[in-house]
Amino acid sequence: MKSDKDGKSSEDGLFRHEDKEASFVSDRGVETEEEIAKQYKKFTSAPKFNLNSEEVFCICRKPDYGEMMVLCDGCDEWFHFGCMKLNEKHAKLIARFYCKFCEWKGINRTKWKRKCRLPNCWQPCASEQKSKYCSKEHAIQFMTNILLKGENDPSSISASHVKSVLGYVSNFDDSFSKLKTMGLEFPEIQSTIDVKNNGFDPSNLPSEIQHSINILNKRLDYIQKSLALCETKSEHLLKYKEKVKLISDKITQSIAEDNEDSTNDSTEEATNRKGRSKGSNKSKKFKKVDLCLYNRHIASEFEDKDQENGNSSPLGDDEVNEIVKYYTKMKDDESFDMWFENTICLQDKRKCARHNGWWNLIYDENARRHHELLSVSKRLEDERLIILKDYNIKIYETMS
Repeated sequence: MKSDKDGKSSEDGLFRHEDKEASFVSDRGVETEEEIAKQYKKFTSAPKFNLNSEEVFCICRKPDYGEMMVLCDGCDEWFHFGCMKLNEKHAKLIARFYCKFCEWKGINRTKWKRKCRLPNCWQPCASEQKSKYCSKEHAIQFMTNILLKGENDPSSISASHVKSVLGYVSNFDDSFSKLKTMGLEFPEIQSTIDVKNNGFDPSNLPSEIQHSINILNKRLDYIQKSLALCETKSEHLLKYKEKVKLISDKITQSIAEDNEDSTNDSTEEATNRKGRSKGSNKSKKFKKVDLCLYNRHIASEFEDKDQENGNSSPLGDDEVNEIVKYYTKMKDDESFDMWFENTICLQDKRKCARHNGWWNLIYDENARRHHELLSVSKRLEDERLIILKDYNIKIYETMS
């Protein structure tokens, strides 16, 4: 990129104004693999703070003095626009930024939003309306400028173009409606339509397009597996919550029944001795048992093999009954098989500070991760569509 002081209007060449995604031409200079490798080693080994205990950023390792910086989507490091040879006017046109080191490692390349078609406007196009302009006002201004320039300007709309469009729509009954809908849908070539219909199999496309789409396909496969894992974990957590309530209810019921039997035996014994009962016929009320039941296996991150084999499924009925039996009758029996001793917490929930609110924390974290994965999946799917659209545009340009 050339600076303003060069006196050349090279910025208009950075972003093409035709109907295609914006392409950015960088002027970082040609650097060899060895040079970037040395810079990367120096960058990663540099201290994070200077002698004044100030956090330093970028390849220049300077503090934040108010210069415009951009966050790398690959390594989450901050870089100055100047150090990355970026023009600050283009800040809003950055869709996803990858530093020179991430590009060198093959993680990804910087993606740019399409620039407004009006010259000297550096705002991105209004993507919601699928427009070529940042606003309605700039669209009107662009068309007005074309009309004022006249037929001699190479960028103006010629009479032959207007005639061909009107001739095309006149073949339809509702020609005005056809004219309004022209250009609303992107005209795809058959090869990219086939790719979408065949599950984004790019085998019939050029090798560089195949490579890009295959990388995105692999990442999407991983995201889909992770999403399925999150959904499985959510189901297990909900089922386990039901088991937690069931165990506490069964223990409460068992203790209440034992207490009632004990009270009845004592009353009967006293009646036999004295001929009458002085004891109360009312059973002593016990506070409802509410156990923590934190489960280390449920709380831990699922592995693929756990999902496939079902090793992390909630407790079965036999396991529930064993926990109830141990808590109510077998605590002092050393021969009892305590398979859950190092896995499940049997403390009272109100007294267990270590696992306070554990279920809600894990469920909320799992829901947050599921939401993040959905966002990543949507972004990767959009990137695939952009690659196919760019390929369509390239084909159309070679035909014109």
